[in-house]
Amino acid sequence: MGDHGSVKYEVHASDHVVPSKAVYNVLFTQPRTCSHLLLRILNLPQQPSIYAHPSSGYFFISAMQKRFSDGRIGKYITEWTEEQKVDFRDSMNQSAERVENWIKEVQNAGKGTIFKEHTSWFIDSAWEEKFLRGLHNAEEVDWSSISNNESVGRDTTRTAGNETVLSDDTLKKLRPTFLIRHPALAFPSLAKSSIDVINSADAQFFSLTYHWSRRLYEWYSANLSEEQKQTNREDLQSPIILDADDILEPALVRKYADAIGLDTSALRFEWEVATQGELEKASGLARRMKSTLFASTSVEKGKSSEGVNIEAETKKWVEEYGQEIADRLAYLVEKAMPDFEWLKERRMRVPKVDEQGPASYAMNYSS
Repeated sequence: MGDHGSVKYEVHASDHVVPSKAVYNVLFTQPRTCSHLLLRILNLPQQPSIYAHPSSGYFFISAMQKRFSDGRIGKYITEWTEEQKVDFRDSMNQSAERVENWIKEVQNAGKGTIFKEHTSWFIDSAWEEKFLRGLHNAEEVDWSSISNNESVGRDTTRTAGNETVLSDDTLKKLRPTFLIRHPALAFPSLAKSSIDVINSADAQFFSLTYHWSRRLYEWYSANLSEEQKQTNREDLQSPIILDADDILEPALVRKYADAIGLDTSALRFEWEVATQGELEKASGLARRMKSTLFASTSVEKGKSSEGVNIEAETKKWVEEYGQEIADRLAYLVEKAMPDFEWLKERRMRVPKVDEQGPASYAMNYSS
């Protein structure tokens, strides 16, 4: 038996490990990385082991909405008023408490869960500003007055490398998957769907990066015990990285679903177009962010990054957004590529099925 936090595993004579308790999965994403598509395929409402969150997660969305609404997103926090700092710290702490309360609710239900969170949304203010100042080659300041590590009634203990507002203990209760997508596809897609809320350079510098995903992946790799890294499969360890291109392959998604404790027979790769009733129930933001998914009936393989040419894409951005935003997108894509490529090299893999028939599966879960 291996001890996986609160999860015990019975190992049988195969590569499958049977959990006797539920697993608390978290999908760490960036906007426009096809997370809605992945959850559609995983078919959470029909997963018997899953206690699904009604909004799929996004516990920090209220804190982010405050910043987007008054233009604070991407601006140096040391330049905020004291009232703005306190308001934001309180909002971030409330969001962190919602994560902790959700874990308790799932535990009480006796099931597992999988929820999403955009990695950049729950980064500590001090680390956020340090990153932005480095991006702009700006002078460093005293960080001690701007950390979100002040809270009443909850553990905020964080070791080196944990740059989030969540405690080590909370992070270790979760089994992380990092979803990535080529920046030349993800970044302009976000600009297109949310240009009204991330129309400033500051907002785009904050939102369009894989820096935080890499930092959090590195923390998990260094701080999870061997037992905590265990998944439902002996040939795959946590933390897991998925590339959006790869979720177009059913074999990989089935292997992933098995690894995180889902029923692979419940997966779906085809569905009906969203009904008018479903569209009316969705918020305006949801309709905009999920427009392609709502109109689809299956996985669209044309959305992959195979053969993407950044120079050619930049010319398209000039036509769609104008020279200034196109140049900024090109700059941000270039800055993000080293972190993206680093993460991509560590992604979960299975060989594609060739004309001779199914190949044997092989996983790469370097940490």
